[in-house]
Amino acid sequence: MEKGHLLLTGSVWVRPAAQQLKSSLEMVLRPAGDTGHFTFLLHRGLELELVIGEDISHWEYLDDASGSFSPEARQIRVDLESLRGAGDAIRLFVAYSGQIGRVTEWEINRITREWVELGLYSPWFPLVPDGQDVVHLDYDLEVTLEGDYRVVGAQRIEGKTDGWRLASKRSGQDMVLLAAPGFHSLKRTDGNASMFVHRTGVEDQAAAQALGATGLDLLNFYREWFSDPTSREITVVIAPRSVGGGYVRHSLMVLSEDALTAFETEAVKTFKWLAHEIAHLWWDRAPSGSWEDWLNESMAEYCALRAVAARYSEKICEAMVNDKREKMKGLPPVKGLERTSPHAVDVLYSKGCVLLHDLREQTGESAFTALLRRLLAMEALSTERFLEALSDVAGPEIARDFEAVLRE
Repeated sequence: MEKGHLLLTGSVWVRPAAQQLKSSLEMVLRPAGDTGHFTFLLHRGLELELVIGEDISHWEYLDDASGSFSPEARQIRVDLESLRGAGDAIRLFVAYSGQIGRVTEWEINRITREWVELGLYSPWFPLVPDGQDVVHLDYDLEVTLEGDYRVVGAQRIEGKTDGWRLASKRSGQDMVLLAAPGFHSLKRTDGNASMFVHRTGVEDQAAAQALGATGLDLLNFYREWFSDPTSREITVVIAPRSVGGGYVRHSLMVLSEDALTAFETEAVKTFKWLAHEIAHLWWDRAPSGSWEDWLNESMAEYCALRAVAARYSEKICEAMVNDKREKMKGLPPVKGLERTSPHAVDVLYSKGCVLLHDLREQTGESAFTALLRRLLAMEALSTERFLEALSDVAGPEIARDFEAVLRE
C-alpha cells in the first residue's frame, strides 16, 4: 500500500533560554487514498494560532490519545470542503507557538538552555499519522535559534547569517533538530565509510574515539555481509542525558551520554547495542507502528548478535541467544502483536530474534545471507514479502513453517 506524503516549508524560531518555539509553515499533504479530512499531531505545549487553506472548512483539537510514540502530543482534525483523491495536493498554512520543556521521564525531546533535542516523540512539527505509522516526510526550513548555538544532524544543514537551513536528504518520518552552544567533534574514515561523533562535553575523548572506530568497523562488517557497495556515513550525536536510550533516523544516531562510559565498562553489551542501532541503517523500512516492526527490530537485533559473534565469539553470541530464549517463554505471538503491549519489547528483541536465529540454523548461512540481501533490495518490507523471499531462497515448506512460528 502506498503511503501519503507531506512537504513542510517555512520558518521556525527557537528561544532555548525560555524553552519557547514558534513556527509558521506551509503544509502540502498528498494522501494515500480518498479523504475528506485528516489529522496531525502537535506537542501539547504548542498552541495553534492559524490553520488556513482554500479547501479547509473546519479544524479542532481531539480528545483521543495521540499514540505510543508521541505521549506528549495531541491530535488536531482538519475537515475539507470536498473529497480529495489519492495524491491530490492539500495545501494549508499553520502557525503555532508555545513551550517544550523536559518531556516525560525519558527526556528524549526537549528545549533547554543547554540542549535542544526535538523530534517526533514530542512533535514540534505537524506529524501526520497514516494508519499505525506516519506519512513520508520531506522538509526545507529556515531555523533561527536565539543565542550562540550550533546545529548538528544528518539532514542538509547550512549555517546562515541569521540562522540555519534544515532540509531533508531523503523522505522519512521524522525531523530531528539537535542544537547546543558547542560540540566537540571527530571523524573516522575508511574508504567510502565514515563516522562522525559529536558530543557537548570535553571529557570522554578516548571513549568517543573508540566509539567512532568501532562504529566504522561495524559499518564495514554489515556492508560486506549485505554486499552493499554504496558509500555509508553515520553521524552520531551524544545527547547530554543519561536516560532515554538511543534512536536512529536513517544515517543519524542519537545516543545518551552513558553510551561513552558503558563503552569502557560493559564492552560486549555496549558493542551489541551499537551494532543494533547501526543495523537500523538497513533495517528500517517496515511499518514501525504495528506488529510488522519485527522486520525492523528483530532483524536489527539478530544482525547485532551476528556482529558480536564476529567480533568476540560464537560462544558469547549463543549465550545471548539462550538468554533471549528464556525471556520468550509465555510471550504472545509476533504476528498480530499490539505495538503498545507491555510485552512488545521482549517479543521484538527476544522472541523475534530467536526465531531468526533458528531460521538461520535451519536454512544454513548461505541461504540466510541470500535472504537478507534479497530483502534489502526491496524498497519497503512486509512479512508477506519476507515469506515470499524465504520461499524463493529456502523453499516453500520452510516459509510455511516460519509463518507458523510467527503465529505461535
